[in-house]
Amino acid sequence: MNKEQQAIARLQLAAEMSETYYHAPLVITTSGGKDSDVCLTLARAAGIRYEVQYNHTSVDAPETIYHVRETFRRLENEGIKCTVNLPTYKGARVTMWSLIPQNLCRQLALCDTAAPFSKNRAAKAA
Repeated sequence: MNKEQQAIARLQLAAEMSETYYHAPLVITTSGGKDSDVCLTLARAAGIRYEVQYNHTSVDAPETIYHVRETFRRLENEGIKCTVNLPTYKGARVTMWSLIPQNLCRQLALCDTAAPFSKNRAAKAA
């Protein structure tokens, strides 16, 4: 048995376990990268029931987002459920920018080391 056949057999077993224990299709997560695309291709070749999830980090490269959107569009046209999970903190939607304390940005702007050419530093040097 070659590696592709072995991977397909493992996916079929995992899908069978998901159906048996959870009464739901196997969930395959994707990062939008080439390895994830291989996993999705193997799942299709295995002929199993599966869903796909993508965890959006809010700092992903635009090209990755475009690729995930196109992949999800194709999969949904084939009848496969696709879900994008957005980041949350304490139940609220967040981005990397919303996690930075507001006063930290103001403090850094006033700090001499963060702004070596600021008016404040120039005045001290004179």
